[in-house]
Amino acid sequence: MTTGGTLYQLHAMEYAYGDLLGVEFTMQSLLALKRENVSIAYPSHGVAISDVRANIEELAPKLEQLANIGRLFTSGWNTGFAD
Repeated sequence: MTTGGTLYQLHAMEYAYGDLLGVEFTMQSLLALKRENVSIAYPSHGVAISDVRANIEELAPKLEQLANIGRLFTSGWNTGFAD
């Protein structure tokens, strides 16, 4: 995740060509960040994210839409990004 609830690179989420398995892992990471109520995040690319929850709320629906297109079923799927 980078500032603005975006991803640095979509293709970096591929573990095998075109599989986008990283979507599942990213969704799980976002759930963990919310659960831990992280106040600042330091992504591997870009500037520090000071409003983590707002950025998660921006990115979560995009990942859910991508997961739906790719028919991914994840631990966060169909449970939403609950508080």
